[in-house]
Formats: sequence, structure tokens, C-alpha cells
Amino acid sequence: MYGQVLGLDIGSWSLKGVVARGGLGRFEILRYTGEVLREEGASEIGDPAAALSHALSLFREIHHLAGMDPICTLPGPMTSTRRLSLPFSDPKKIRQTVPFEVESQVPFGIEEIVLDYQVLETAAEGADVLVGLARRELIARHLRVLEDAGLDPRILELDAPSLANLAPFLENADGFAFLADMGHAKTALCALSGRKLHSARTLPLGGLTLTLALADDLRVERGEAERRKHEAGLDLLHPSHPAFARALDRFVREIDRTFTAPENARIGRPDRIVLFGGSARMRGLSEFLQERLGIPVEAPVFRADERFAWRPDAEEALVAPAALALALRGVLRPPLSRLNLRQEEFAYRRDFTVLRRRFLPTVSIAGALLLLVLVNIGVIMVQDRRQIAKLDAQMAEIFRQTQPGVTRIVDPLSQMRAGVSEMQRRAQALGIYGGNVTALGVLREISSRVPPGVDVTITDLSIDEARIRVHGSTPSYELVDRLKSDLQQVSFFREVNVADVKTDRDGGKSFNLTITMGTPGAPVAPAGMAPRRRGA
Repeated sequence: MYGQVLGLDIGSWSLKGVVARGGLGRFEILRYTGEVLREEGASEIGDPAAALSHALSLFREIHHLAGMDPICTLPGPMTSTRRLSLPFSDPKKIRQTVPFEVESQVPFGIEEIVLDYQVLETAAEGADVLVGLARRELIARHLRVLEDAGLDPRILELDAPSLANLAPFLENADGFAFLADMGHAKTALCALSGRKLHSARTLPLGGLTLTLALADDLRVERGEAERRKHEAGLDLLHPSHPAFARALDRFVREIDRTFTAPENARIGRPDRIVLFGGSARMRGLSEFLQERLGIPVEAPVFRADERFAWRPDAEEALVAPAALALALRGVLRPPLSRLNLRQEEFAYRRDFTVLRRRFLPTVSIAGALLLLVLVNIGVIMVQDRRQIAKLDAQMAEIFRQTQPGVTRIVDPLSQMRAGVSEMQRRAQALGIYGGNVTALGVLREISSRVPPGVDVTITDLSIDEARIRVHGSTPSYELVDRLKSDLQQVSFFREVNVADVKTDRDGGKSFNLTITMGTPGAPVAPAGMAPRRRGA
């Protein structure tokens, strides 16, 4: 996702949001904001769902959160997680098998639930998969509440698994660690092994459980019990408050039961619990859990990271992690938790009006830039065409000057190349480019072979690369034979043939002489023969 995202932690006691900006593999955590939900507001409206929608709408407006992409969770009591071990790791088989495996473990038909899964580990013998699921009617109800508040979350995560996205940014998340988000109505537990998601569970126990137990012990209203809990914390753990003690015992047992679940027990006892959430601020709670569980219980310690423009203080470090985990879910590539219950009929569909409002300025700028690019390309093409036309005219003029005999000009460049090739061929035949045998050398050699004092008249001479044709006349047959014999002695004349010897009207003998060229040698004129030639 590119742009600003809002990690929105919707609790039963307060609303918390973390704003992040991400895109192209980079991100920045910008700010945190929170607001307490007041019960009197809900009682005035009457309907809890309507009260929550109203509170969410005000929260967005007051804290300037409109226009951001929200990422939320489905409340923990509405969801369930299962860790499955499958005897294969093929993605297609996993996708086909997960629904059937889950159906045998839940009291609902597969058509009543929506699920998503994430492969945690793969090996040659199989794969471990974390499955998150919820009933369709609960998802639809929650999405209606968000829609009434003007929210359309792209991702609907599960609260416990989403906490894994904090792992890269915590100093104290090494080894086998449990992240525990203790809220007002529930506690989300996320197990990390090597800073990777291992398992997840949500307990239906939280600060409210302790408040109600204390109200029974003190025989006071819930609001008064809440106030005393905040003031005294675990100093209230006293034999005179048995309900409060039982609630704490139940909380400890459920946490320990999570540790001893098969998927966790095979790793061993956790190295630490990182405790946060609104109810984690209760005085003495960390020390109590550490003593009862025999495991170090610590507050989250965030690493220094230049991508965090917002630096959480001690209070925010306890109440903001769940919202921060959701913001990171939207900007990390890849995120450590990848469950999303917006599947099937609940799949996310972006409202076009929202897209238009958000991207219209960008699209307008891009359109203007594209128009400028097209105009620039058009100008360059026109200039290039004019230049090409000018060059064509210049080539045609040069061709007319060099080839005045050609009247039809179709492709001046190709015609000029053909003319140059022809001239090169003729020049080669005339010996302009050098070599042992040239046309002039051949004429000189023929002339030197004519006997002294004998008139030989050559009326036609044709020379090409392989053959010489001579038509001439001489006074007698004997002179024709002698000329042939002398020419056969030339080293680069392979064959000499005489044909069509006839008596002409002057009494002389006309003849056709054909000389076939051979491998060039060094021509040497016969001794005592001075070159002599008479031509027509």
C-alpha cells in the first residue's frame, strides 16, 4: 500500500490509533492518538453498536484521521485460531485441505464461517499452518458498525496474531517469547519463536474480569470498583477479597494453559512475557504474574529506529502496541502476520469516489506530464521529418549531378550505392586498385606478341574479369596461327582459342580470338619483340 494507513485498535474501554506512511518498500511511523470511550455516551444512544459507530466517527474527526486506510481487528471473542500440522507442504494441497480440517474442529458448518490461514513453517515432512476464523454473521455485524462510522478497512486481522508485527522493533522479543496485550475485556497472547509468529490465542479475560470480581467483594458499583482497582492495584489482593483472588488465579491458569498447549510445549517454557495493554498498568500485576508463573514479565522496550518519527513514552509504550502492530501490518513488506478475514463476500472493494478524491491531484499532474511528453515527441517527430526531407532532397541533387544519365530517381541512396558498386567493379577490371594483371597490362601484353612488321588490325576488344574477346584481321592464316601460339606463352592466359577465320573482301583474314584468364603471373615480353599494335 502507498499512502497513510491507520492502525486502529478498537477496545471496549478506549480507541487507539497509530498513523504510518509507507510505499515502495519504505515506511515511517508518524504519530499516535487515543481516546477513552465513555459509557455515558453509549447509554444516551442506547444501542452499543450505534454508540461505537458514533465514537469512531468522532474519533476520526477530532484527530484528523479521515482519508486514511484503516486496518482493524475483529474483536477477540468473535474469532478463533487453530494451529494445524499437515503431512505435506504443497500450497495447493494446503488450500484444499484447511477447510475440511477446520470443519472437524469447530461447532459450525463450513458454510457458516470465513477463514484465512498462514503457513508458519515448512519442512520435508509437512507444514504447520495457523488458521483464523469467525462466523459470517459476526463479521457482517462488525463491518456494518465500521461502515456507519465511515470506515472501510482493507484488512480485518485477528488481534493476537497481529501482535507479531511488533517483533522486529522490540529489544526483548528474542528466543521463545509471549506478547501479552491485556485489555479491558480480553487478553491477546502471541507466541514468537525466533521473532516469528508461532501461535496465538485470545483469552476472554481482562481488566473488566478483575473489576467485576472486586465489585462483588466490596459490594460497590462497577465504576467505584474500577476506581479502587486503579488506585490500589494488587494491594487489594487480600483474604477478604476472595472473588478478586479467584479472578487472578483463573487468569494465571489460562496463561499457563496456553504455555502447556502441545504446539508451545514442544518448544519449552517461554523465556519471557512482554506485557502491555491498558490493564497491564495495574500496580503490582507484572510482579504477581512473574512470581506465579516463574517467568520474567517485562514491559515492551522499543529499539531506536529512524523510521519512527513518533517515539513512545513510558505510558504510550504500554497502551499503543496493538495499534502500532496494525499500522505495521499495513506497511511492512512482508508483514509477520498475514491473516485477513475480508474474504469471499466480505472481500475489500475500494469505493471509486474515495479513489477519485485521493488520487485526482496525482492523476491530474500525471496527465499534464503525459501531455507535455506527447507534445514534445510530436515536435521532435516533425523536426525529424523536415530534416529527413531536406537530406533526401540533398541526396537526390547529388545523384543527379553524379548520374546525369539517369532520369528516373526512386531511391537516391540505393541507386547511388548500386552506381558506386558498378564503378568499383569497372575500376577493378581496369586495374585502378592495383594487382599483377590489369586491363592496360593485358593490352600491352597482346600488343607485344604481334610479330614485327606485321599488320594486325583489331576492330573490337572486350575485357572482363575472366575473359578477353578480340575481333581483328591479318594478311594470312599463318599469322593468325603464330599470334595464337605466341599468346599461349603468356603465363596468365590459361587458354587461347581462335574461331571464325574468314577471308575478307580486301583479301585479308578476319578472326575471333578468345582468351581465358588464369592465375596471374609476372608477364615477360618475348625477347627481340618490340610492342606494336594498330587498331581501328
